[in-house]
Amino acid sequence: MPASYRNPKKLLIVDDDLSVRETLSRFLLSQGFSVESAENGCAALEILSHSSFDLLIVDAHMPRMNGIELLKCLKEKRITTPAIFISGLLNKEMRKEARRLKVVGIIEKPFALKEIICNILLGLELNRQLN
Repeated sequence: MPASYRNPKKLLIVDDDLSVRETLSRFLLSQGFSVESAENGCAALEILSHSSFDLLIVDAHMPRMNGIELLKCLKEKRITTPAIFISGLLNKEMRKEARRLKVVGIIEKPFALKEIICNILLGLELNRQLN
């Protein structure tokens, strides 16, 4: 089991697709993580204004505020929470920008849950080493 039930790592899932949020939330909760979700970047900013997380899982394409815009805004606010990018369509420019913004993983939809866990564990370990 990747996360401790006594001290679960907090994850924020940011995706406009309700089924993705629900599927990831159920799976990650079953793995011992604490999970919250937001339907877009604006909603995520609201949550992040009063809560901290160990890792973000962010969809690249969302209405109102996409994943790149969210990460740029977090950088401006000096919020350094590591992020994993997920997307069905991630062009070369967005990949380059995501890497510049220091995402710890880029996963293409559809994805395997095992791939998500591997990227989460990598992101959490990188965050632990930096802090």
